[in-house]
Amino acid sequence: IVAGKCDIVDCLPENGTAFLNWDSTFVKTRNLKTITIKYGTNSECDILAENIKSEKDFISFDVKTKAGESEQIKANLLGAQNVQNLLGAIACSLELGMNLGEVKNACQKISQDLGAMQLQKTNSGLKIIKSSYTANYHGVITALDYLKIWSGKKAIIMPSFIEIVK
Repeated sequence: IVAGKCDIVDCLPENGTAFLNWDSTFVKTRNLKTITIKYGTNSECDILAENIKSEKDFISFDVKTKAGESEQIKANLLGAQNVQNLLGAIACSLELGMNLGEVKNACQKISQDLGAMQLQKTNSGLKIIKSSYTANYHGVITALDYLKIWSGKKAIIMPSFIEIVK
């Protein structure tokens, strides 16, 4: 849900289900009439991520449900921003009947190949983050945070800022 773009959630029937990123201040302040499944990193969430780690070649985190289930999730994705994307997919998957073990196995098969942020390494040791899909504030900060993991020479390639507002 983005400011001014809430039509889908607003049009859900009262017994409809909305999967919502509960880390978003905008989402939390909405007066929603639907059943909501909240995912994010705070204790109010139905699907909670903790112990988030962004490594050179993967991300990992512990996912916990309100029902008390938990698993450590590992995915071959670059950057901690992907945790929110995975949490949304995990919430939907659980609602559709998968269990956390199945979700964990599926996450291990994910690859960064088509992702918005890709890592390229040169023979000279240069690490290049190709982040050319979009250039908004959060995307740039995420790419720069990910670059901190690497030592030595670094470069980031991206288009000009399209969405400069935080």
